[in-house]
Amino acid sequence: MPESIDVYAADIRCLENERLFAASLLRLSAERRKSAAAAAVQNRRLSVGAGLLLNHALQKYGINGRMVKFWHNEYGKPFLSDYNIYFSLSHSGHYVFCAAGSEEVGADIQKNVRYNAHIIKRFFHQEEQAYIFSLPQSQQSREFFRLWTFKESCVKMLGSSLARELSSFSIDISEQTVAARANGNALPYTFTEYDINGYFAAVCSKAAYSAGSIQWVDFAK
Repeated sequence: MPESIDVYAADIRCLENERLFAASLLRLSAERRKSAAAAAVQNRRLSVGAGLLLNHALQKYGINGRMVKFWHNEYGKPFLSDYNIYFSLSHSGHYVFCAAGSEEVGADIQKNVRYNAHIIKRFFHQEEQAYIFSLPQSQQSREFFRLWTFKESCVKMLGSSLARELSSFSIDISEQTVAARANGNALPYTFTEYDINGYFAAVCSKAAYSAGSIQWVDFAK
């Protein structure tokens, strides 16, 4: 049986309540509190929300997120120093998104906003560029953000350099499957796609692992 990957999401707008925000901050690890304090004002609720969501995910494994210690690889990807548990966090707009499991995993969420075609030419594989520019202009923005979400989830799973890796592989989308390819060969990764109220979200995992349905978390409770 494939191992499961737990997927969580939360709406952080409740953290606009200053009392709840202050109480939530105290529930985070020292590193997460420091990260929230360093974030731009408009991103602090997202940073705190990501920390709360991670705390919730770690509870399944009996891990106290407030006390846990994190390490980072050479590209800045965080991991737990004392547990064989892997996680990935992402946020966009007013949502935070998390995937966690016993193998490397990558998660990403993106809001569909106006895009810049120069980004496609700089970071996307030639096959992806051809796919997007072949579409009617009204569809290009949607497919750009969809592809970007898949690609970033893959790079985050690998824990590598985003700028260096994005153009080194392509995402092939068909009506039934999503696959990553490099040099004409399929890569052994599995993608799971989610639609969160108009946001694109994706989880990338190794071939033998599958991501489950989203478990929604309410920070106000």
